[in-house]
Amino acid sequence: MVKLKLRERELYAEISEDVLVWMQNEAVSAFPNETGGFLFGHYSDDMQVVYLEKAVHPILSHGTNISFDRCVHFAQFAEMYKNNMIYLGEWHSHPNGRAEYSGRDMQSMIEIAEYETTLIRHPLLVIVGVKGKLIKEYKVYMYDQKRLVRYE
Repeated sequence: MVKLKLRERELYAEISEDVLVWMQNEAVSAFPNETGGFLFGHYSDDMQVVYLEKAVHPILSHGTNISFDRCVHFAQFAEMYKNNMIYLGEWHSHPNGRAEYSGRDMQSMIEIAEYETTLIRHPLLVIVGVKGKLIKEYKVYMYDQKRLVRYE
């Protein structure tokens, strides 16, 4: 389990190493295009810790070397809910090697947080930076009041 702390507050993220390895393998396999999907898991009872337990590809998606688009199919979400996991956010790769979020990434997080049927106001964003067939870095962010704050 990888344990991270939010820069600005006493909030934590714990990410299964299996999930990180899976995302990294998917990012390398898709190179030179972006890939990505959804994040699932749960929160601690006091809401101080988010446990990221599963990352999945959307049923329909398309990646290029500068973008990743996906369609939401609620059957995937229903399957996770049956396993007591909730939607936590999104993940995708950046094939330029940098795991910094873009303006488009920020806009996506705003849309998710403000979407009226989404039950999460602080979605997570995981970006995996790939250079060639190597993982350069990954970064985990939480959306909070029109900002993305990094876990470290």
